[in-house]
Amino acid sequence: MNSPTLKKKPLEQGPGHFPRVIDTRAVNFRSLYCIAASLFTYLAFNFAINSGENVNRSFLLAITGGLLALVPLMGSEAGRVLGTGKLGLFLLIVYVFKTIASVTHFLFYIQPDYFDGNAEFSYFWDYMWLDQSLTFVADTWHVGGLFSPIGADYWQENKNAGLLAFMSLSYYFTGNYPLSIVPWNVLFTIYSAVLISDITKKLGGGGREVSLAIWIAALFPFSFIGSLMWRDTTGQFLIVLGAYLIVLTRFRLIYWLLLVPAGAFLAYLHREPYLMVFIAAPAAFVLNEVRKTKYAFALAPIIGVLLLVSIPMVLRGVSFSLFRYTEAGGGAIDQMLSPARLIGLPFRCIRAILGPFPWTQYFKQVDGYAYQPFDYLQSVLNLAMLMCAVPIAWRLWKMKHEFEICTLLALLFFLMGVLSGGVHTSYISVGLILLIPMLTHVGAVHFRKILTASLLFFVVANIIVVGFGFSGLNIMQNLSGGY
Repeated sequence: MNSPTLKKKPLEQGPGHFPRVIDTRAVNFRSLYCIAASLFTYLAFNFAINSGENVNRSFLLAITGGLLALVPLMGSEAGRVLGTGKLGLFLLIVYVFKTIASVTHFLFYIQPDYFDGNAEFSYFWDYMWLDQSLTFVADTWHVGGLFSPIGADYWQENKNAGLLAFMSLSYYFTGNYPLSIVPWNVLFTIYSAVLISDITKKLGGGGREVSLAIWIAALFPFSFIGSLMWRDTTGQFLIVLGAYLIVLTRFRLIYWLLLVPAGAFLAYLHREPYLMVFIAAPAAFVLNEVRKTKYAFALAPIIGVLLLVSIPMVLRGVSFSLFRYTEAGGGAIDQMLSPARLIGLPFRCIRAILGPFPWTQYFKQVDGYAYQPFDYLQSVLNLAMLMCAVPIAWRLWKMKHEFEICTLLALLFFLMGVLSGGVHTSYISVGLILLIPMLTHVGAVHFRKILTASLLFFVVANIIVVGFGFSGLNIMQNLSGGY
């Protein structure tokens, strides 16, 4: 007679388990269609009833149009996974919360008398430049018709001319008022979150992972204040859209022949150097996939020739784009390869992770100080995301020799931010949103622990630096070089 045996308890997957096995060839652009319908709803509503002649009426109608634009998003992949009711409530909470925070921030810091009829925007010169550029394009279209040609000076003087022309649709349909940008910016942060959640689902995430992904992406401190007059919120959406197209079709060669160049162009619209990220990451992914096939030997010479042809173009892009404010040509490469620059590179990486450190710049009222607290919070989140996502992607590579292309894209964007002339939080953070799909696989509980640890690290580091009188020495800036 056999003695009874105790059944073994199934091993539970700890933090950092790998995504589930999924149908890698399935392609579903449901979320993209819903975003297109949402944007069309917003623009059509304002076109129909928003004359843009009165600052108060224009603002209220723009906000209302943004609310209506949430409805089509409930048909996205996130709505299918989470349920339309749950997603709809989430979108409503995020939209209302971010809109109130954005308007309150603007009225408190920038222009308290905005609704009294004085809508002229006067703040930091870079933000004023954006407001004036959007006004110029909108006025040009009002005179010559929508999408009528814009003067050559506009294209020459704006390094993000295509992106700004796209953003000008907001002013064209709602009026040339600064706060009219709020629903536009808030909607585009939501669009990015919807696509991030879709990517998470595509990479094997379930309901919990999708829910965590959309929450983190929607509340990204980097783009939290919708009244911020900059191009990075819409630009980040273009980057996420490019990644979305590449991830969804990464095992469909025919799609990639069209969508990889499209993704590169979308990134280029935000900043020229980002085009190279959408060349390098797909190339690395393809090389890894080819390496695993029986045709690797035959395809190696072809890939080698393509690399030899593309390398000069990439180097030229680095020279022209990353150092556009230095002397052209060899001077830019000399600066990049100078001993001081190379020695300072590790310190620039640390500086990039730390962000605006120590957290005393807000009280010194440096340029853009009103937005510094959100830069501090973004630095905390950046460190937590890196601590969660990168180890998982590394384990995936070691065990299965597979590139997690979203993480690779994010790290390349981080590298671009480090190599640029100035180590700015917006440059560093814009692509790190692509870490979210991988980090969700550690689970919400573990991520909260890592996020808390990151916050404590920054708090303790600030206490030490400020307490010992090091805050005014700019040690990291001196070691890393640049500004």
